[in-house]
Amino acid sequence: MGFLDKLRGKEQKKDKPNPYDLDLDGVDKEYSALERRDGQGKSSCDWSLDGYWFIHNGGRIDEAIEYFNKALKIDTRYQGAWLGRGYCLMSLGIYDKAIACFNEILKLDPDVVADCCFAEAWNKKGQCYEAMGNEGEARKAYFKANELEYTKEGDTYPGLKIPTHI
Repeated sequence: MGFLDKLRGKEQKKDKPNPYDLDLDGVDKEYSALERRDGQGKSSCDWSLDGYWFIHNGGRIDEAIEYFNKALKIDTRYQGAWLGRGYCLMSLGIYDKAIACFNEILKLDPDVVADCCFAEAWNKKGQCYEAMGNEGEARKAYFKANELEYTKEGDTYPGLKIPTHI
């Protein structure tokens, strides 16, 4: 069994849960305010920001995933945590679980989630499908991303463009 198999959870230690799997049983699935805190006084946003810090400061993906998992155990509707977790899994080549993360964003209420988050989720799904060699699904996801437009800091940006090689 190789190193990547261990990372992908095909072999795990019995005393430590696999961070690439996420057990949300018992977590309140209703919308939660960002003020909702865990036992350490941290919100889902706090844990997610820490996760992004690990990504951007040394690419410490395993630690980032653990932080995104903590965020989602506080609030399963926090799109920043789903995006971060999906990015991490995608960077490890665990595309099926990354796609599952991006799908969680797409299930959220559009009144609560910014269009740019939906566009990003569709775009990342397309990248996963493309990496898996599924050009048909990649194209569909890129088209969905391209349909969305979003506003950032008062300027309107078009949706993400479909890669020309697909």
